[in-house]
This record gives sequence, structure tokens and C-alpha cells, in this order.
Amino acid sequence: MNTLPSTGTNHPPAQMAHILLPTDLSANSLHAADYATLLCGAEGHTYTLLCAIANAAGDGPDRSRDLLRLARHDMHTFAEQFIARTGATDVVQKVVHGMLPLVFTSVVDQVRAELVVMGKRGATGSALWGSNTTGVIERCQVPVLVVPELAPLKQVRRIVLADDRKGVTSGALGLLRQLALINQATIMIVHVKGNNPDFDGQWSHDAYAEAFDGIDHEFHYARDSDVQDGLVHFAKENHAQLIAVVHRDIGWFRRLFRPSRTEALALEGELPLLVLQDRKLTTS
Repeated sequence: MNTLPSTGTNHPPAQMAHILLPTDLSANSLHAADYATLLCGAEGHTYTLLCAIANAAGDGPDRSRDLLRLARHDMHTFAEQFIARTGATDVVQKVVHGMLPLVFTSVVDQVRAELVVMGKRGATGSALWGSNTTGVIERCQVPVLVVPELAPLKQVRRIVLADDRKGVTSGALGLLRQLALINQATIMIVHVKGNNPDFDGQWSHDAYAEAFDGIDHEFHYARDSDVQDGLVHFAKENHAQLIAVVHRDIGWFRRLFRPSRTEALALEGELPLLVLQDRKLTTS
């Protein structure tokens, strides 16, 4: 049996209640689900496995019923694998009819998910969400964790949090605080200076002090002409296992997801990306 490494027994009680795991029932999405339990813990949460089945053009009612029946059978097998690999104790299976990006928001609301974890790629090697990966991040009201297929299944000890000097509320950092406590991780808050070396924006010290009270956290500068590349380079050089960013504008994420050396280093490589939501500050 393929089992995950233990994260220890000294974890504080988790405060998250419901984690949504969209899946196309592929090995890559199972890896993302495995990573979710490694990061958050197998117990103390409800994990909902979500599979959306859409009809092809011309399919009739009989075909729809057949597709749903087959998907439920395959989902049961997938859930058994997930439980056996991770030891998750509260797992819900949900198969719905429709295009995943279209049904996603309503399911998040129905189950009151506090975190969404999804694989970067699906069964065929294409993006699990197709061209809608950044659209999901843009529309989702809760944090989203994107897990590359090469992300190692080992405990997260060092987390890089990007600081763009636009301010952040302590409430937006609540999930990150809990993950740091669970994993006894250090948070490295980094501001990447681009082409303006004289930029003198201020750290959000009060928000960080409140959110990360009792947690090891550090402040760093990095310099790169490209902010996204600088963030990834800093994370790699400092042996971080996770990058966290606060949602600002979707263009930022399109650049981070673009085909480039950044993609080769991060999203095509080993570093998962946690997108936090700060609706008070987020711009459309």
C-alpha cells in the first residue's frame, strides 16, 4: 500500500472544517488530494471529492444517466484509494452533472468549503481546469491551492509569502496561520523589488504581527526584473516547499501561469501555489 509520510503527533487541533478536492479521477488529481491531507492533516476535516460530468454534443438522457453511473462507480474506487493512501477519516463523494467551472462555485457554497485543493494537470497532462485555472482563482471566494504533479509528499517546513506592499488584513492570513501551526513551519515574508530599487513601501507589520503571533516569521527582500520569477527564485534558493500569495488581480496569475522559465521552476516543477483571498482589498 502506498502511504504518505507521517507529519507527527504534535499538531494543534485544526480549525478548518471542509476542504474541497475537485478531481477528474486521474493519478494527478489523486496526488493533489494526497498533498491536501499531508498539508492539513488526515483527521479533523471533511474532505469532499468533487467530480463533474458533462455531456458531449448530441448526448441524450440515457447517455447522461450512463455517464453519471459510471462516474459514481469510478469515484467510489478513487475514494477508496484516497482513504487507503492517506488515512482520511471523513470523506464525502460528490458527482454532479455539468461543466466543472460552471458548477464549481455553487458546490463551494453548498459544502461551505474553506479551502479548495486542485491539481495543476489532469489525466491527459493538460491543465485540470483547461484554460479556466486562473478563472477559478479569480471567482473563488475561498483560498485555492494548486498542486503540481511533481510536488513532493513531504511536510512543509518553509513557506514563502509574497508581500506586494499594497497592504493585507490579518483575516486574509488566517488559513496560512493554521497551516503554519499544523506543520510547525516558518513563514518567510518576501517583497520582490523590480526595476525601482528606491521603492520604499511599508511592510504590513501590524497585520503580520497579529496573524503570525507565536509563529516563526521573517522579512526579506529579493531583487528581480520580473516579480513572479523573483518570487520563485527566492523560494527555490531558500528551500521553501510552498508559495503563498494574496489575490490581487487576475493578470498577475496569468503571468505566473505563463509558459516560461518560471513555469519550469514552479508550477511545472515542485512548488505548490496557495492563493489567499482578501476581498476587502482585492481588485477586479
